[in-house]
Amino acid sequence: MIDRVLNVGDKIWMARCALESVRQTCPICFGKLRVTLILGDESQASVECDYCGKGYEGPRGYVDDYELKSDPMLIEVTGRNMRQDGYKERWSYHVRNYYAEADVLYETQEEAATRCAEMVAAHEEDEAARAEHRKQYGRKSFSWGVGYHLREIKRCEQQIAWHRQRVEVCRAKSRKTEDGE
Repeated sequence: MIDRVLNVGDKIWMARCALESVRQTCPICFGKLRVTLILGDESQASVECDYCGKGYEGPRGYVDDYELKSDPMLIEVTGRNMRQDGYKERWSYHVRNYYAEADVLYETQEEAATRCAEMVAAHEEDEAARAEHRKQYGRKSFSWGVGYHLREIKRCEQQIAWHRQRVEVCRAKSRKTEDGE
């Protein structure tokens, strides 16, 4: 991590690790937009691929997936921001269309590559923990969902009752004004 304040125009190495969208040929129709089904009587039917279809657009022949991209990148600082954190100044830097915090900026490519490897390891650890959590607690989501929706129904019913009372109050007041009171 850099230990100096950078100026606009400085070139520095940034450790970058992010999920990026990657377009891949559909693994079901292989870009042909149609698949052939073999029915139980051995007859065949050609249908549009529903795997790469998106909404009403129909099949596209490709799917968008995400891949973890991690590599050091030489950047040029185009702006900078300073914020006060107690008595310490924290700098962030503008780099093209985004911000880079000082903790991902390094003087050398090797330091940035080391940080990239650490970021990938942390990401993989998080994904493994998330997968384990889904596996372990996945069945509880249905009971949680039922409880949540029952609670929301009760809350909405209470709101309906309150609003019905307000309507009756308004009607009663409007009758009084119409009767000349």
